[in-house]
Amino acid sequence: MVDLETLDGLRSVDIRPGTQPGAVIVERGLGVGHLHGSGRGDLHVHVDVQVPTTLDPEQERLLRELAALRGEERPDARLSPAQSGVFAKLRDRLAGR
Repeated sequence: MVDLETLDGLRSVDIRPGTQPGAVIVERGLGVGHLHGSGRGDLHVHVDVQVPTTLDPEQERLLRELAALRGEERPDARLSPAQSGVFAKLRDRLAGR
């Protein structure tokens, strides 16, 4: 859950694990009121994931440990880059690949 300031005040928005960058979560009825009528529009929450560009040695160790637990330590040759895990992508980014 992420707290988000809306027109009605603070509201918790459920961002589920595995939500991809660029995803849009629609909160029905929390948008601006309709100009010529009753009711309100929807609030569209755009997900922007920030990937760290540098890690200290402990963070890198923990990331590698998590990748190994998820089976992402050795990328499978059968997977396309779009199918490889987020930790493999992060590892490649940090390695400058």
